[in-house]
Amino acid sequence: MKKYWKKVVLGTIAGVGLFSAVTFAAISSTQAVNIVKANYPGANVYSVEYDHEDGVQVYEVKFTSDKVRKGEVKIDIENGQVIEQSIHYYIR
Repeated sequence: MKKYWKKVVLGTIAGVGLFSAVTFAAISSTQAVNIVKANYPGANVYSVEYDHEDGVQVYEVKFTSDKVRKGEVKIDIENGQVIEQSIHYYIR
């Protein structure tokens, strides 16, 4: 009985992480990068991270470009919508 219970608990804990991060993602991290590049032509993406933002699964995509010194865009994994962005432009 003890061995069975441990397997169920460990399997459940391991499964939760996989299902929430991979199975329910409607868009991939590559698609998130493409969304940023479509909105900011010439973007050089240097980081894509999976995160939760107020209970919503998001990709945080960080990038630079000729015009953008530092950019961070948060994209909803479920529908690909940009839900937040922080863009710091070069002053010229």
